[in-house]
Amino acid sequence: MKGRCPRPLDEGDAARKLQLLSGFYTFCREALRYEVARILWSLVRPVNLCVKIFINQRLQLRM
Repeated sequence: MKGRCPRPLDEGDAARKLQLLSGFYTFCREALRYEVARILWSLVRPVNLCVKIFINQRLQLRM
């Protein structure tokens, strides 16, 4: 029936528990993936800057 709250979980409803848990695990996995990507992206910028400085210094030493 539309608009009703879902019935509470009971002991024999393992499939529904598993479905709810898999949704929670998917959410956690996506959140973790986002945080790792955000941290790695924040590290890329300083590394690129250091590489550019290093290359410029090497080029200046050659001249």
